[in-house]
Amino acid sequence: MQERDQKILDLFKENEVWYEYGWTAEGNLEVDVPDGDWKHDHIFLEHFMRDAGYEQVEARIYGPPTGGDWYSAVHVFRAPAAA
Repeated sequence: MQERDQKILDLFKENEVWYEYGWTAEGNLEVDVPDGDWKHDHIFLEHFMRDAGYEQVEARIYGPPTGGDWYSAVHVFRAPAAA
């Protein structure tokens, strides 16, 4: 396992989240949050990733409108220079 993957797995474990993730050709991290609550999933992810040095550069919402305070999105983060 690559060092960058281990950093993400450790960060997710520390924050007790288990999202699917992958890396773009540009080296950005994409994290899929399906049917996540806006505060407890999406904002929480953005917060702890920012604290770890990752800058969110995009959030792509997908799927049909839910009519509630949850939605699905792929969050894209630029990794810190040392990551």
